[in-house]
Amino acid sequence: MNKGLSTIDFELSQQQVSLINIHFKNRALACKLENEDTPGSVKVVLEWIPGIGRHITAYYDGEVTGAEIA
Repeated sequence: MNKGLSTIDFELSQQQVSLINIHFKNRALACKLENEDTPGSVKVVLEWIPGIGRHITAYYDGEVTGAEIA
């Protein structure tokens, strides 16, 4: 039986936080170089996939395909 979610399920390692920040910084730089507008949002999605476990994806300003975070 599934025990449900707990706070530890939402915790990120320092490496994961660093990878998310690197993705956001790289996308911001690319936007600046292309003279695009400042982003409206960033998003980090945590998904639980049966048999695989937690999956983390970072999205910058409406990206359709975000960065998968290990």
